[in-house]
Amino acid sequence: MPTKRDIHLLLKPIVEKRKDLHYLDRHLLIVPVRSIFVAVYFSRSSTKEDLQPRALASPLCCSIDDTPGSEAFAFQRPGTRTWGETYGYQDPFIQDRLHQICDESWLMTDPDYPEAIRAAIENEMLPTIAELATWESAEEFKCKHGWRNFRAPVPFRLAQGDFDWLKTNYGLLPQRQWIEPYAELFCGDLTQRLLDHGNAITADERRTIFARMHEQEAIAIRRYKLEKHWIPTPFPAEERGLV
Repeated sequence: MPTKRDIHLLLKPIVEKRKDLHYLDRHLLIVPVRSIFVAVYFSRSSTKEDLQPRALASPLCCSIDDTPGSEAFAFQRPGTRTWGETYGYQDPFIQDRLHQICDESWLMTDPDYPEAIRAAIENEMLPTIAELATWESAEEFKCKHGWRNFRAPVPFRLAQGDFDWLKTNYGLLPQRQWIEPYAELFCGDLTQRLLDHGNAITADERRTIFARMHEQEAIAIRRYKLEKHWIPTPFPAEERGLV
């Protein structure tokens, strides 16, 4: 896979000319950061040339290590060969697209590297991830692509104040035992109360949960040394006065 130095050298000219971007350990991060961490992440690959740029969107109150890269498909470039030419005309799984052009991976060995991928990053990848910087779009993205997506809704539903959803979808079902340790990251010793009572928890308990989630955000910011790029922001439920 490309090294961190390879990725840094690729992204350095883009970061140097744009104040809304920051490089962080294989991530090209859009700043300032509010509640959602969005980035183009160059994930680890099986070959030293394959860059594997992927979209990443995650609540700041979750560690980005909790989503190692992203399970979203990597961004690709238009290819020059058809699916049939690339994978063989007898492959039963591609019979409906044999003669369509097959997208290709971004490689460090491409003859137009690095200019072509830098242009694609600025013109295609960054606009795509910028659209994920809201709670609603990030939730849709992460619940579809996120690691262990059965638990992905937890921080989003908490931030929205939709505690009844968590009670119905986790508290009243057998998978409750699987979700409790994860929910404790945000709710602490109020996890059982939340899963048992949903929206019926008290205003003080809601404030305690939100305070704990904001502390998780602060921990993430300190961990990744993003203090100067952070704008602390209320959760949607706090903005609506649900505390």
